[in-house]
Amino acid sequence: MGITHTSWDFKIMKAESDLEALIKLIRLIANLLTVENIGYDLITNKSNIYKELIKQLIVLLTNKEITKESELIYCCLSCLANSTYFEK
Repeated sequence: MGITHTSWDFKIMKAESDLEALIKLIRLIANLLTVENIGYDLITNKSNIYKELIKQLIVLLTNKEITKESELIYCCLSCLANSTYFEK
């Protein structure tokens, strides 16, 4: 069973745009927020980080330059939805 290093290939990473990297990062955060321990801990113990995350996602969504980037908008909305899942 071999380990692939394709996702860490420098040539692929070099060709990736900032937008693609941002989308992947927001997707990762959105997915991490669905893990109960992570999502709940972020809301209860790290409220400043949680508030900053929400604030930055809203800033991104209100930026007029991303209106053509539907994938980025979907990822931001998904991350916002996932971040509120454990909020009481």
